Amino acid sequence: MHKLTLVVAFLLVLAAPAAGDPVVFNGPLTLTNAVARVEQAGFDVRIARADAEAAQARAGLARAVIGPRVGASANYLNANLPQFGMPVARQTYFSLTASVPIFVPHDWLAARSARLQASASSADAQMLRADSVLAVIALYHRVQLSNALVSARETTLSYQNENLQLTRERVTAGKSPRYLIARDLSGAANAEQALEDARSQRDQAVNDLKMALDYDMSSNITLVQPLAEERPPLLDEKTWLGRAAVQRPDVLAAIGRLQAASASVASARASYFPDLTATAQTYNGNSTPPLGTRGSQVGISASIPLIDTGSRAAQYREARAGLERAQAELDKLKLGAQRDVLNALREVQAALMELRSARAAITDAEIERRIATLRQTAGKGIYLEVLDAVSLSAQARESELQALSRLDDAIAALHHAAGDPLPWQ
Repeated sequence: MHKLTLVVAFLLVLAAPAAGDPVVFNGPLTLTNAVARVEQAGFDVRIARADAEAAQARAGLARAVIGPRVGASANYLNANLPQFGMPVARQTYFSLTASVPIFVPHDWLAARSARLQASASSADAQMLRADSVLAVIALYHRVQLSNALVSARETTLSYQNENLQLTRERVTAGKSPRYLIARDLSGAANAEQALEDARSQRDQAVNDLKMALDYDMSSNITLVQPLAEERPPLLDEKTWLGRAAVQRPDVLAAIGRLQAASASVASARASYFPDLTATAQTYNGNSTPPLGTRGSQVGISASIPLIDTGSRAAQYREARAGLERAQAELDKLKLGAQRDVLNALREVQAALMELRSARAAITDAEIERRIATLRQTAGKGIYLEVLDAVSLSAQARESELQALSRLDDAIAALHHAAGDPLPWQ
């Protein structure tokens, strides 16, 4: 019976899913839910969270070095070796030992540097979280665009089929030559292939979104939000740049690393100073022969290396190099933040102009398509006029969709560049 229980337990363990297995999600997915999911379970977010936790642990370890320490020990000895000329002795003692750093500037500053590094790691994790959110927003917009393109190309295909049916009726009535049917069949086939390409792009975009959200590829997710225009906040360039300078996580992380590097330089310099530590110890117990039941001692120790063959000088040079590197990184990130904000603002402007142009083109193209269809029905138009009108109408609709997606991506990128708190939408 015991063996059977072990076998059943083993099989249950094998059947249980691993902790890191992707989640199967079926159902509608909003953009808000996608952002919340990547903030919690995104791969880069989880890695950054682990790195920040490790940095916090290192800071705790450095902080523990400068704190007081108390230890307890117990000792029992039964010595019974008279053949070696040693007396029979028994000892049972309990001891408490405490040490308190009095003046350890090197360790104090090292602990401060570790604390600042941990704070910088937390800011790095926030930046990676923001990067992951921006990537998922772009993927969500890509799926929205793909869905919209599928719908638009279905409309284009219906136009081509309508034109094909009209051509067949005119050929049957003897008003058009038969070779036009072959041309219209070719146009319908091209429209059908374009529709299939759009469906393929949609499926690939959905798979990429599943990957980013750590959803199993067998998941059946649907987007309930259609592609829609987002209005950019009405802020001037100076305001956007100011926000990026004071709240962008990677800039704040770089500032923290610069402060940590400065503390490391001070810690390396402080290694030339002496360290002072106070210690105390108590004894309680008994022994045979009697040596006393209790006792204590208190002391202060000072230490400083006199000759270290250049190790402290090397540590100081390394710390100085780290400080220069941290300063260069901060300067680079500040300038990069300004560039990102300006580029994002420029992209928003370009996307808005493209959207206005695409909507104007849609109006013109629809008018041209209706006129060409009416002219062909009345026998006053030619075949190429209808084809051109249908093609222009399809291009205009797709241009509007792409401009919408571009604008939404640009607005999200602008918030990301400014370091705005999540969520942006």
